[in-house]
Amino acid sequence: MSNPIPVRGESERRQEVSEALQRAEELRREKRYDQGIDLLVDALQYGVDKAQIYYRLGNLYFDAKKVDHAEYAYRKAIEIEPNHVNAHHNLSVVFRQQGKISESVKFRKKASSLARRHPEQLQMSPEQVQHARGYARKWIIVGGVAIGIILIALILFSLRQ
Repeated sequence: MSNPIPVRGESERRQEVSEALQRAEELRREKRYDQGIDLLVDALQYGVDKAQIYYRLGNLYFDAKKVDHAEYAYRKAIEIEPNHVNAHHNLSVVFRQQGKISESVKFRKKASSLARRHPEQLQMSPEQVQHARGYARKWIIVGGVAIGIILIALILFSLRQ
């Protein structure tokens, strides 16, 4: 842990936490999990955005194969922010990996319910956004082809009569 933080205003502390979250995500992509974890544990001292910090800690712990720590971090994020959609979802993934299927299903359903009721809380990384767009494009094309085939079949059927 680093030295205690000097007293600052809330906006300065939020800025520090925002920068720590961004840097921790970079470290995660570089697979430098322990450094990201240390950075976010230190960021908890700022006393702001704790749910988001715990959520990101959960991601780092999960990627570092520290599943029990990930479970703790996601539970803390949910304790602080009960409508945290992604923390519920990721906790369901942790439970599935631990073989706790009923708990996994419970939290997956809760995440789905929260996502429908609070879509603004759903957070996606740039990679997830890109994947979702590709998936949507694929289904738009498949749907268009299916509609085209149905229309051709209807036209051919009507010409036969």
